[in-house]
Amino acid sequence: MGGYLGEHLGRTDQRWYAWLPAVSVLLTIPFTAAALMAASSLWTLLFILPSSIAAAAYAAPVFASVQSLLDLRMRAMAAAILFFTANLIGLGFGPLVVGVISDLLMAEYGDESLRIALLFVLVFSVWSSSHFLLAGKTIRQDLSRTREITWVGSVGGS
Repeated sequence: MGGYLGEHLGRTDQRWYAWLPAVSVLLTIPFTAAALMAASSLWTLLFILPSSIAAAAYAAPVFASVQSLLDLRMRAMAAAILFFTANLIGLGFGPLVVGVISDLLMAEYGDESLRIALLFVLVFSVWSSSHFLLAGKTIRQDLSRTREITWVGSVGGS
């Protein structure tokens, strides 16, 4: 879905390659918060579904943009660095940070400390979206510059 939307919207304005991830990450916030605050498992599942869809929609435009912004010889390394960094932060530090926050809140909130810690880390979604919005300011010029460099490089190398 993210790839389709990114390509469709990107044809009208290339800034959507950055705006779509910003919007999709922002959309996760209310749905994730509602899922964490839901009174029943049914409501949790109903709220987590749109959150999961929105959370996954950022990936295709981000990965495509990284590939589009780089010379052919740099793309594999860039993809490796992107995946490594995303996994290190998301899967490595993410659970650690949630656990530390939950432990710090345990004395005051007891069993609810994990829920509160998970709500607290949603702030990072706002931070992430702000960076995508900032990227949207220059992505058209960046893509244009990359095409010029790639074209001149391919002509000069022939």
